[in-house]
Amino acid sequence: MDPPPKLTDLPTELLSLIFEYLDSDSLFCLSMTCRVLHYAALAAFFEGDDQKGLANGWVFLHRAPTARKTLQALRMALFVEKLNQIHYFLNPGLDNLLGEVRELRRLVARLLSVDEVRLHFLTFDYWLEDNPPLTSEERPTLDVDIWRKEFGSMLDQFLVKGCKELHITGGSRIRTIYTYPRETMKPVIPPTDVEQLRSKLASSFQLLKAREAKLASRTFFGALRRKFTSVFSNAVPAKTPLQATIPLEESAKPPPPVTGVPQPISSDPGVKSSLHKFYVHCEMLLQPPFLEWTLSTLQLNGECITTLSFKGIDIPWETWSDFFAALTFPSLSEFEITSRRFKRPQGPDFSCIESFLVRHPSITVLHLDGLLTLSTFPPAQESILPNVVKLTAHPAYISWLLSPPNSLPSLGSITISSEYSLRPYFDYAHFNDALVSIARNAGQVELGIQFRSEKGMDAWLQDHVDIGCEVSAVSQLTKIKNLAIYSSWCGDFSKRVAMLTRKLEAIVRRGGLITCTGQSVLHLNIEPADSLKFLFSENLAKLLSSFSRPSLIPPYLLVPTWAWNMSMDVRFINSIGCPLNHLFCLDQAFSYDSKSTMDTPPKLTKLLDLPNELLGLIVEYLDNDSLFLLSMACRALHYVALPAFFEQNDVKEPASGWVVVYKAPRQTLQALRMALFVEKLDQIHYYLNPELDRLLGEVRELRGLVARLPSVDQVKLHFSVFDSWLDRSPPIYAERPMLDVDVWRKEFGSMLDQFLVKGCKKLHVTGGSRVWTIYAHPRETMKPVTPLTRDVEQLRSRLASALQLSKAREEKVASRTFLGALRRKFTSLFCNAVPAKTPLQATTPLEEPAKPPPPVTADVHQPVSSDPGIKPSLHEFYVHCEMMLQPPFLEWTRSSLQHHRECITTLSFKCIDIPSETWSDFFAALTFPSLSEFEITSDLIVRPQGPEFPCIESFLSRHPSITLLHLHGLLIPCTLPPAQEGILPNLVKLTAHPAYITWLLSSPDSLPCLTSITISSEYYLTPDFDYTHFDDALISIARNAGQVELGIRFSSEKGVDAWLQDHVDIGREVSAVSQLTEIKNLAIHSFWFVEFSERTLEILPEFLALFPGLEHVRFVEQPEVNEQAMLLGGLVKAIALRCPRIKTVLINRLPLQSLV
Repeated sequence: MDPPPKLTDLPTELLSLIFEYLDSDSLFCLSMTCRVLHYAALAAFFEGDDQKGLANGWVFLHRAPTARKTLQALRMALFVEKLNQIHYFLNPGLDNLLGEVRELRRLVARLLSVDEVRLHFLTFDYWLEDNPPLTSEERPTLDVDIWRKEFGSMLDQFLVKGCKELHITGGSRIRTIYTYPRETMKPVIPPTDVEQLRSKLASSFQLLKAREAKLASRTFFGALRRKFTSVFSNAVPAKTPLQATIPLEESAKPPPPVTGVPQPISSDPGVKSSLHKFYVHCEMLLQPPFLEWTLSTLQLNGECITTLSFKGIDIPWETWSDFFAALTFPSLSEFEITSRRFKRPQGPDFSCIESFLVRHPSITVLHLDGLLTLSTFPPAQESILPNVVKLTAHPAYISWLLSPPNSLPSLGSITISSEYSLRPYFDYAHFNDALVSIARNAGQVELGIQFRSEKGMDAWLQDHVDIGCEVSAVSQLTKIKNLAIYSSWCGDFSKRVAMLTRKLEAIVRRGGLITCTGQSVLHLNIEPADSLKFLFSENLAKLLSSFSRPSLIPPYLLVPTWAWNMSMDVRFINSIGCPLNHLFCLDQAFSYDSKSTMDTPPKLTKLLDLPNELLGLIVEYLDNDSLFLLSMACRALHYVALPAFFEQNDVKEPASGWVVVYKAPRQTLQALRMALFVEKLDQIHYYLNPELDRLLGEVRELRGLVARLPSVDQVKLHFSVFDSWLDRSPPIYAERPMLDVDVWRKEFGSMLDQFLVKGCKKLHVTGGSRVWTIYAHPRETMKPVTPLTRDVEQLRSRLASALQLSKAREEKVASRTFLGALRRKFTSLFCNAVPAKTPLQATTPLEEPAKPPPPVTADVHQPVSSDPGIKPSLHEFYVHCEMMLQPPFLEWTRSSLQHHRECITTLSFKCIDIPSETWSDFFAALTFPSLSEFEITSDLIVRPQGPEFPCIESFLSRHPSITLLHLHGLLIPCTLPPAQEGILPNLVKLTAHPAYITWLLSSPDSLPCLTSITISSEYYLTPDFDYTHFDDALISIARNAGQVELGIRFSSEKGVDAWLQDHVDIGREVSAVSQLTEIKNLAIHSFWFVEFSERTLEILPEFLALFPGLEHVRFVEQPEVNEQAMLLGGLVKAIALRCPRIKTVLINRLPLQSLV
């Protein structure tokens, strides 16, 4: 039977089986292909993520690896229109935290409504606690302004969508990582410059994003993604819009200061209040910057609030007082304010609690725990809480509330709660006062006793047993028929169960509290469920068996809130009315079904029998390792898997003859070597990656890749990623990574040799300025442990033989495996590599050759291309890597240039820390007959190093063929001698420091072919560049340059205004600019960080008016901020008024503006 032409034509059963065995990433991407697969793939995705409550309108997300992906899937799911409940556990890492907050806001924004949202910071809190920072620099930091906007906007979106119940739990330590950049950071440059720089970078970033979007639109899945995401564009915009998380994306209006708190969007009178239950179990919401948000939100929803719960530790009582004083809830039914495990001397004081309770007689459930208590309480108001039904509190508060008779007429349940204090321990004698008050004024209620600490509990129980029924306060509880005993998870009774049994039995039997009949109830609530193991212990069985027949065990006894943390599937039993022996039958309560109930799926005969469309979709979304291994299975999968590998890692179109590899996985170079469809690579652009092992491995792989190619025209190597890693490496010498200079010389040199062997015409090496700082010279510093050379040689020989035997065995075993045979099959195709004349030396003593290598200082690596049988081919050499002009590669660079001297047409150097002596020796030995373009520049900041003037003069005089010359960052002598007449007769374009321009134009007709000349300033740390040097260059241009296009490049804005103003002040008759009678074209350049002031833009038209024959002006390479200032400030109009001779003005790449 022929395979179906489309994936959607496959039988439904086959589709379901395929989806069951795809990973979540594949299902997610597959759901964006078409509507049919959208419904099928997302259903399988949610099933695999255990989201079985979507049909009922609720979602529970707690798994760190897939939670964020599930949020995106929920946003995209066409069949998810409403979610009644969202339970979400925020995951570790600041990037995850901010990303998940944004995704949650977007998810809720596209829903019709949401009833209940529960956010938990527990996982994030554990991450903060488990990763204590060693230093302040290693601490994760969260910008409080960004966090306020992101988290506040998300909460606002919940309220907009009509959230009725909001829980926020945890987050107690987030404030420890807050940073306040706008309050604490001191700008290195003035604030105005900072704003201009931000604006400029923001514009550049927007341009890059536009380009990325344009490229993404050309891909199949990019178009499909837009198709689906466009459905969800109906999100309600928040009144506090999402601000960018990096300065590049900040809005034009400055954000409010950190102390300014965002008002909730629900303050809009058009938004109906809906919040009924608010559980503030997150201290962050009661601290700046969210305190005011919480207060205003509660005020605006005051008419709806029925349940209010607070759980916090480090909130001072002043905050509570101000907070509660402003709040009143007419419909409040349940009110709770508790602390965590340890009680601390903080929280609302008694007067604050009393005032709040008096204003809320509607409360029916009250829970007070961990509050500040007085030594003596005043009497409570009569009927202070007439509707309270259930009360849980510290015994002091219970005694206060029950101080007047019939004060709580509706009370049906009361629980006395102890508290966990570090020092002093809780005094259980307080229970006696509460028990007396209950006996006098509570009536017939269900009594609960909650133990939070075992310290003192035995003594209190023993005291009641010892004094007997007649004296004990327990004996007065004649109306109590139901008793519930609670124990917190930190209370460990396992060693005293027998004693607890005897004492509890004594209280029950002597006091007559429980008649052990069929109607009696004994509650044993152990919270939270971490202590569930205690519930099923043998000792507890003995405890329960001490009573005649407790017939009812409440269901919450068996519902652990942390059940999802277990590694097995949990099925709970309904324990209401369940016999006691069933409770302890673990096999019935918890079971793990290791056998799947699903039938074994039918197997396809071969993978290649699948339709091509399905095969392509499956392969496209496999991970890198799977794709790499799959490509070695057979020729058909090779041509399918490797293109998917390259596409997945943004290595685009290697088959077209060029490749750019940036931060790609380790297998990328191996995949390129192995790809049968990559027959030739004209261009290779490669960014070397961090860590020394990977660096050396990539250098070897690059050499192997080029060795198997017939030729290569251009290679660009970049060390920028590796340099960034080195900058972050520990500065301590003992902890630094160390690179064996001998191994590095051989590996890197052999790779460069291979490039030249394969006829490389353009070679760029960029970066690597700090590689020399990790050099190690083992053969100069290491001393052998064995003193005798003969012993060392014997040991090496013996170990080498053993190693060869081990390798032979490994190869024999590998030959028996399928992938091993396939690997040999493919790698055998690439055995035609040209061996380097300096073979790769082993990095361990076991594989070293029999003859010891010469010392590092004596062995200079000669390039393999120096072989007279190999034709020179290198035309362009860009040495933007200081390592190439330092040992051990200095001699390699010099000899390679010497060998290719007849071919070299372009030579570019960009180095900083190379001493002038090295330059002198280097240039003295080099002559290039065909040299056309020569460039030697420095970095942004010019340092007092580089080739001296005699070195430059000698080199230029030997190369009259130069047509393009760029000199920047060179040493400038105090006085320069006159240049030789006709020193560069073919020079067409010149860019240099004004001193070098003056020198080259010192004699008439010295540069007869010159058509373009640019005077370039330089950026110094100190002192600032003196722009008066420009005047000498302008005079020389006016005298000896003739009709050329003039360029002026500003590398620093300091001194520009003064220089321009000086020329304007002295006027046309005196200014050197007025002598430029033949200049008709002027180009003004600026470095990316140079921003023109308003004064500069005002002077520029007057300065341009000094040119007697100027017709065309171009402002090129201008930062975005300069471009905007020129357009908004009316520079073109001012030029038109001041300079009637100027015909056109061009600003960067904007449309040419004609002034005629």
